[in-house]
Amino acid sequence: MEDEKAHLPRGSRVTVSTKLDKENADCVEGISHNTASKRRKKTFEAAKRFHSCPDSSTEDASRSAANGLWNTFVTNTKTEQLREICTNSCKVKKVVVPNIVNNSVTDFESSNQNFVRSVNAMYKGGILSKRKYSDLRSSETKEYDLPTKKICRTEFMAGCKVPALVA
Repeated sequence: MEDEKAHLPRGSRVTVSTKLDKENADCVEGISHNTASKRRKKTFEAAKRFHSCPDSSTEDASRSAANGLWNTFVTNTKTEQLREICTNSCKVKKVVVPNIVNNSVTDFESSNQNFVRSVNAMYKGGILSKRKYSDLRSSETKEYDLPTKKICRTEFMAGCKVPALVA
């Protein structure tokens, strides 16, 4: 492994560096779609060779390659650049972060800390009736969506819901 080098196809050379699109970090600019696809494929194949055992299954090799690439990325990239890339990635913003946040919100909603928060809201300024507490709970977590004319869960970021008080 140590003596192996990553080789480009015969007769080819890198003439343009890979640059991420400023609007969507999931895409590259300045090179064709085919060239970008070939580079990704070669990079991932090289990562498989470096980060997985030769007798690994295809799925294990892919997982090991992804783990190695991620570890290399987060270890060798400055925090500011990491933040910028993740912020500009549509996949990270629209799929990954909401999934992580919503799992954390669900855990928080069933936590003791949320129970204390809910009791605090109920007794703040005098004890609230069940109806007033329900109205307060609804007003914090639900909002009226004008275009669809429906009541929906409040989101502080696309796909990320606000924690609800205990029912």
